[in-house]
Amino acid sequence: MSSMNDLIPLINKLQDILSEVGNSPIDLPQIAVVGSQSSGKSSVLEAIVGKDFLPKGSGIVTRRPLVLQLQYSAVGPSGAPQDWAEFLHNPGHQYADFEEVKSEIEAETHRIAGANKGISSEPIHLKVFSPNVVDLTLVDLPGLTKIPVGDQPSDIELQIRELIMGYIMRPNCIILAVSPANVDLANSDSLKLAREVDPAGARTLGLLTKLDLMDAGTSALEILSGRVYPLRLGFVGVVNRSQRDIEMRRSLEYARKREAQYFSAHPVYSSITAKCGTLNLARTLNAVLLAHIRERLPELKVKLNALIGAKQAELATYGDAPSPDAAAAGQSPHSLVLRLITKYASDFNSSVEGTNPGSATTELSGGARLFHIFDQVFGHSLESMDPVASLSVREIRTAMRNATGSRPALFIPEAAFDLLVKPQIARLEAPALRCVDTVYEELLRLTHESCFPELRRYPVLRARVLDGVSDLLKEHLAPTRAFVQTLVAIQRAYINTSHPDFIGGAAAVAQLEKKYERERRKKESADRMRRLTHQYSANAAIGSAGGAAGSPLGGPGAAGVSPSFDHHLASMGGAGRPSANLFSQMSLNRGPASALGIGSANAAAAAAAAAASSGGNAPHREREGFLTYLFGSQQRPPSIYGPGPSAGGFGNASSTSLAAPPPPPMSHSAVSPTMSAVNGIGSNPSPLALDEDGEPAMPATPSAVSQAPAPQANGNVSYDTPGGATRDREDFAIALIRSLISSYFGIVKKALADAVPKAVMHLLVNQTKEALQNRLVQALYRDALFDELLQEDAEVTRARNECKDMLDTYTKALEVIAQAF
Repeated sequence: MSSMNDLIPLINKLQDILSEVGNSPIDLPQIAVVGSQSSGKSSVLEAIVGKDFLPKGSGIVTRRPLVLQLQYSAVGPSGAPQDWAEFLHNPGHQYADFEEVKSEIEAETHRIAGANKGISSEPIHLKVFSPNVVDLTLVDLPGLTKIPVGDQPSDIELQIRELIMGYIMRPNCIILAVSPANVDLANSDSLKLAREVDPAGARTLGLLTKLDLMDAGTSALEILSGRVYPLRLGFVGVVNRSQRDIEMRRSLEYARKREAQYFSAHPVYSSITAKCGTLNLARTLNAVLLAHIRERLPELKVKLNALIGAKQAELATYGDAPSPDAAAAGQSPHSLVLRLITKYASDFNSSVEGTNPGSATTELSGGARLFHIFDQVFGHSLESMDPVASLSVREIRTAMRNATGSRPALFIPEAAFDLLVKPQIARLEAPALRCVDTVYEELLRLTHESCFPELRRYPVLRARVLDGVSDLLKEHLAPTRAFVQTLVAIQRAYINTSHPDFIGGAAAVAQLEKKYERERRKKESADRMRRLTHQYSANAAIGSAGGAAGSPLGGPGAAGVSPSFDHHLASMGGAGRPSANLFSQMSLNRGPASALGIGSANAAAAAAAAAASSGGNAPHREREGFLTYLFGSQQRPPSIYGPGPSAGGFGNASSTSLAAPPPPPMSHSAVSPTMSAVNGIGSNPSPLALDEDGEPAMPATPSAVSQAPAPQANGNVSYDTPGGATRDREDFAIALIRSLISSYFGIVKKALADAVPKAVMHLLVNQTKEALQNRLVQALYRDALFDELLQEDAEVTRARNECKDMLDTYTKALEVIAQAF
């Protein structure tokens, strides 16, 4: 290992080397001089060097950092003891006259920072060789200021602060905090900044200037002893050259002697002369810097090794520079182009197959994205399609009627099913084609991702490769789209109703029968409740009239009505039952039936007749099954061809006529408005009216009017009319066709969800993979194209050169550090 005295020149050499790369990532040990304007910074630096070389004036004079490297030299360039300087931006030019050094500093400052009072962070490097200095490196920073003066920028304070913080925040920087002794230490700007970045004071050295300007009878003994503001590196006090000495152009040697006399004769400072004087300051800085370098040197070596390894890896990505004689270098243009094409095709195929070792772990890539398109995007679009969402009831009814021609159908026409299901199958073509286009776009994106770094070195070759792959994909896109369209057309061409997964007519009818049976029971329950409520209201009105004639409340008539009503309520169960409060109020309004001249027997007969009209014929009612809906009931409603069987005496018409005599006619005025609204009396549509589906309604006929509900013998109205049976059968047929369409649509969706991805993989993906390398070789492997294809990108050349320069610099720096071990 070299001696301690060689460490500072070693760091100086590292600074020179790393300054070639601009902002160096290496934090070298150095001393930064921080202080406010007029604190005496420049005078201290000139006293250390022993030469008057720094610009002076009002306002900001130091506008760029000055890296001052002091190096002990017994002799000058001429062989005699001599002081001389050299700038890093002007190597080889030696300055023996320090007035020229001052002029060069001013000129270099104006060149970078401008002629105004702006500042710049780009440093000026100055080396001073002298037999009167110790090895030392200092960085003179602009002085802190509060208020812009003259043409200074308005944010000059913030600019200077940011510049200083950029240096003193580095862990390897020692802070020389300059404070004038004639100002209270609590107001020191330099110590305030130092405390922000070095709260413990471990790398801060305090410097008190202008000790001779303190008030008479006061001293800085407590501060220099470390009892006021303790710092690990302590404080040093100096006496600056006076303005009178500067004006009289007295030498710095004279100022040093005067300073030594002041401290030796001072009654307080004479006891601590080791902490006073410019010479002691230079020795202290030298010792502190040497210790700091020795502590940080192993860390610097480790960091340099890491930087060298990183640059070597980066340089490998750029590849070797093209050689004028490629064959002599061991790689001909033929083999290079063929190798790059082969590697690109291999990377593309492995990305699709999912075997690329460089696949990303944060997002889907390659073949995984294709599977996502098939399974999630395409699959979800199929599942979200409603098979009958675009079919209205009117369209289905029209298709059914058009399929039967001029006569009614005995069964649901199969032609109507085919006519309705084919347009629904055609809707599947759009998502299938979108799947093809999405896969095509994903493959185009994959072609760019497969370009590896070595291929990017040659922009012409890379562009030709991408164009070739794009053309190949376009060639396979059109056949793939056509085949997918054919798949959908095949499904439309033949409706296979014998498919094992098709629900079929019988199963569909069974499902609908169950559904209709549930709805019929629910409707009958609601109708029965409505009839009973109406019957009870009529009886209550009769009871009220009898009560007015003088019949006592709760007579036999009431007893003849209430049990029948309660019996019907009990038979209803829980569904559709009125609330308990309603029935309690109804019970209070009951009146005797004898007031109308009806005895208990007549009341019971009336109740029995009402029960017979509502449910007495239930055991004889036909079972409303599939054939009933399709072929009609014996109690067929009237039509344009005449009354149904019940009206003409067919079936059980005779038994019906024997059960009760025909009711007398009842005028419309005898029916209440509520009853009229329920039964349709007085509200027949006009010949041009439309039904609920928007179709013309049939005009009212006398037979239809005769079928309107009529009052019974006991004054009640019968609601048991079969007028909606035809429409019920039609609604059943519509629901049945909807069920069949949904079932077959699901079969086609399942088939296309399996066939479309297979077709895309075979016709677009796999065929592109297989033909990729051959297509690129046929298009690019030509002697006439090699020179053009292998032209390297100018940006890659520049980046490679910069990386080489950085690597050489770090290698030199490591060699310099190795000399210290």
